[in-house]
Amino acid sequence: MVHKTWSGRMDSFALVGIETINAVRSLCLRKPGPSREYAEGLRRFFKHLFVEGPFEKEDIEWELTLRDAAQVSAAHAATVKCRAADILHVAILEQLNPDTFVTGDGDQAALAIARGFRAVTFY
Repeated sequence: MVHKTWSGRMDSFALVGIETINAVRSLCLRKPGPSREYAEGLRRFFKHLFVEGPFEKEDIEWELTLRDAAQVSAAHAATVKCRAADILHVAILEQLNPDTFVTGDGDQAALAIARGFRAVTFY
């Protein structure tokens, strides 16, 4: 999730939506985990946040994202713990240029900070 100067809406992108829904659904595999109905309720809630706000989707230039991801990897993957998804998130930040990057992933936050972004975690 990214936040540009607050205007009452938060900008986001498709990868976050896919990642969020998949993470919620995968919780159903844990014992004890939420029911499928609970996961479906969360999916609908996130959909509502995108339809009614405050979230909105941003168009991303994926070819540019992949080039930026290669640069992020070359610059940081040997010194900062990061997965390919972390690198993609930070490469997308290069396009969105947010004031603050909000994440629940400490490795992702460390990579964003190493790349020069202000990042905060919510865990």
